[in-house]
Amino acid sequence: LGGSGSANTLDDYEEGSWTPSWSGSSGGSAAYSYQVGRYTKIGNRVCANCYLALSNNSLSGSLSLNGLPFVSASISQLYHSVSVWINTTTNGGVADGDFFLQGFIDHNGSSSVFLYSLDGDGGSASFTASNLTNTTDIMINMTYQTN
Repeated sequence: LGGSGSANTLDDYEEGSWTPSWSGSSGGSAAYSYQVGRYTKIGNRVCANCYLALSNNSLSGSLSLNGLPFVSASISQLYHSVSVWINTTTNGGVADGDFFLQGFIDHNGSSSVFLYSLDGDGGSASFTASNLTNTTDIMINMTYQTN
C-alpha cells in the first residue's frame, strides 16, 4: 500500500510462533502442559497471543512472562498494556477473582510481560510465584510497537 518509495509503503509482514515462559525474579523453574504463542507483525506493530499452562511450579519472586517474538520499541515511556485471563491461582491471593490482573510490556527494548494485581481500592501488587499453582493457566493477548 502507498506509492512507490513512499514512507507509508507496507514492506514488512510476518507471522509465526513463539514460546512463552514464566520467569521468577528470584529464580526457580517451571514445567508446562502447554506453551503456545502466535504472532503477526505488520510494519512495526506486533499482534501476539499465547496460552501457557503449568504442570509444575518451583519459581520464586516476582513474575514476568518472557519470550515475546520481538522486543518493544525503544521509546521512553511507551508502555503497552495487555489483556490477561488467568485461572487456578492460589485461593486468597492477588489473582483469585477478587482482584483485577493487569499486564504491560515495558518500554525501551523489553521482551517480557509484567503482571500486577489491582484491588478495588486503587492499590497494586506485583504478581509473584506464590500466586501460581501447579495447574495455573494463562492467556494473554497484546499489540505493541517494535523497532
